[in-house]
Amino acid sequence: TNDVAVLQPNAKPKFAAHIAGYYDDGKGLLALPRGVAELREFTALLETNHSGVARADGGPSFIDFLARYNPDTVVESPPDGYDLNPPGRDRTNYENIVAELGLKSKSDEEKLRTLAAWFEKKFTYTLNGHVPKPGQTPMAQFLTETHAGHCEHFATAAVLLLRLAGVPARYAIGYAVDPSARHGDTWYVRERHGHAWVMVWRSEHARWEEFDPTPPSREQIEESRASDLEGISDFGSNVWYRFYQWRWRNTDYTHYIPWLLVPLILFLLWRILNGKRRRHTAKDSSAETPEPIWPGLDSELYLITQHLERQPHEPLLQWQQRLSAYHPHDLARAFALHRRFRFDPHGLTPEDRAALKTEVQRWLADFAARDQQKIKPAPGSLARV
Repeated sequence: TNDVAVLQPNAKPKFAAHIAGYYDDGKGLLALPRGVAELREFTALLETNHSGVARADGGPSFIDFLARYNPDTVVESPPDGYDLNPPGRDRTNYENIVAELGLKSKSDEEKLRTLAAWFEKKFTYTLNGHVPKPGQTPMAQFLTETHAGHCEHFATAAVLLLRLAGVPARYAIGYAVDPSARHGDTWYVRERHGHAWVMVWRSEHARWEEFDPTPPSREQIEESRASDLEGISDFGSNVWYRFYQWRWRNTDYTHYIPWLLVPLILFLLWRILNGKRRRHTAKDSSAETPEPIWPGLDSELYLITQHLERQPHEPLLQWQQRLSAYHPHDLARAFALHRRFRFDPHGLTPEDRAALKTEVQRWLADFAARDQQKIKPAPGSLARV
């Protein structure tokens, strides 16, 4: 039927999950459980690829559907030559590690255990960024110097090391939700639950299996970022969710009237309690420069988006790589400083903040000079906004 999208016609689903999310312009990647067989009440076009990734297009800004799945069946294609592609840059570093750990002489199971133990023993999980030396890649710094990084570092390194050791591997992104996010039958999937891991081909089972090289400390560190006001935020999110359910689904609206009245009542109480204070401080606050809503939102790096677009939902690292391919000026230091500005609780020192501004201004000046010379980008590169 028109509201059912079938991904595995011959699969026998064992479980079902009700999934909802917000999508800009009605399109974006879908967060689906492994072994998804069909989507019911699905109100958008569905695109898939050989890796089992599903993408919605042409739908509403709120997509609410039922996913039926069986973890024992998968939609991913078997490995091909791409899944054994060795690293292009820093290959010597990876080869030295493979030799040090003796991975090539081990079975696939031993390779995974050895690699997981190596990461857990010698590396730490952190959200604090580090500025690579000139000419040094972030991965080289991660593997040979700092031995500290976030899940993207661990997953990327593991994929390339496993490929060199003869194990087909793929980089995967999605969400890893801890038990604290469960409220009854509902799971609240938050931004901090975003995660990267590895899919490895197990030849003895003839199937892809998950392998997470990130140390277990990740969960505790990520949970420490939770705000004390998270309960209030969850309540507001639930109100917004109920409103969108009513807006985009053919449902009896009377069920949602109490939820729609809650924000109005809270707003009126806020106006009553804070009216005098707002009047007394309006004159003084008007003379001050407002603080950013979230640390790092005034980063100079965002000035580049006024000239070269960043694709919707495009990871920061991928955007950095595209910009580097388009223009020879190295933005590695600017991106590293930007990540610290956004995610490091200590922020940047005045000297580092000035360095971030200088790096971005240099890139923009180079870009303006190239633009005046009307140098056209190579086929397949970024287009001017």
